[in-house]
Amino acid sequence: MNRLDLKNSIAKIVEELEPQLIELRRHFHQNPELGREEFETTAYLAKLFESLEWPVVTRENETGLWVDWISDPDKPILALRCDIDALPIQEKNDVPYVSQKPGLMHACGHDSHIAVLAGTVLALHQLKDELSANIRFLFQPAEESTPGGALDMLERGVLDNVEKIIGLHADPWIEAGKIAVKPGKFMASTDVFKIRIIGRGAHAANPHTSIDPILISAEFINALHHVVSRNVKAIEPAVISVTKVIAGTTFNVIPSDAIVWGTMRALTPELRKHLQERLRQILKSTCEMHGATFELELLEGAPPVFNDPEMSHQFLACAEEILGSSNTVELTEADMGAEDFAWYLEKVPGILFRLGTCGRPGTDFELHHPQFDIDEKALKVGVKAFVWNAVQDFLQK
Repeated sequence: MNRLDLKNSIAKIVEELEPQLIELRRHFHQNPELGREEFETTAYLAKLFESLEWPVVTRENETGLWVDWISDPDKPILALRCDIDALPIQEKNDVPYVSQKPGLMHACGHDSHIAVLAGTVLALHQLKDELSANIRFLFQPAEESTPGGALDMLERGVLDNVEKIIGLHADPWIEAGKIAVKPGKFMASTDVFKIRIIGRGAHAANPHTSIDPILISAEFINALHHVVSRNVKAIEPAVISVTKVIAGTTFNVIPSDAIVWGTMRALTPELRKHLQERLRQILKSTCEMHGATFELELLEGAPPVFNDPEMSHQFLACAEEILGSSNTVELTEADMGAEDFAWYLEKVPGILFRLGTCGRPGTDFELHHPQFDIDEKALKVGVKAFVWNAVQDFLQK
């Protein structure tokens, strides 16, 4: 089969799969599960793929799986990855496929990721007699967790013999029908800080007898928010956000402690380390100045996402061939969001691309919003991009 005939065959197969893609996406949207609890999702996918001749790899009492199509065991593997977990958000959409689990929702598009990668498996399975390839289809749990489920899968050997990897993420700011890639620095590292500032409580009428943790927290937060503007180069992106403060129980009592939570983001390992050091320094000096103590828990999440530049341009060229030049975008700005896909990129070169999902009314809410939804015509676009890139090694032989 020549290149043109194969491209046309893929387009036809994916168009015919579109109703099943939508059905799959809606099933997973109605049945969301939190990270490392995706047992129903894992079982559903395993059953879907068990009729294929390619092995399905699962592990008892764990979530996530992968499917292998290996034509030549002596050659390296291309991995294609999606994430399968949902979020603890109460959905507020009025749609027939609304979440059936109170307080849980696929508000980050992972349901669409699953449908796209499952559709890629099904499409390539129809071509198995025409093609040969070494592809691993990775359905990863717990992307939203810290630490993320990518580490779980790495421990299970998911990158054994893998040469390169491609992942996707829904993007509500990009039009459905388009895909986008940012070569190089793409997404930020993520660290979570949980702080308890320990002072001394007192009656509010006698503040001089207290070591006021609320005052200390306020000074710490104010100083921390100066780090980006005064300790980081203006041309270098960084984020520090305090997102949760808990202190006190009533109006006339100064409490004995206060809780401060937040996150830090950076695009380089060096800046990430600098932000961590400055947080510790400011917390220590602020507490010492007031005679307070503290407890700090710093949870390191995913490192920065760095898209391999050569692979980025190759992916865009392939996507343009099957989707058209008007439907491919090379992004120029990085995103301060985080993705544990970065753990894979520390092991092998790869890219994370964006799948545009904004189209019909109601699909322009941002990720993690209780009304997040997608234009489902994006699903076949993601499958076409995955499949056409996956067959390039075969075509170059």
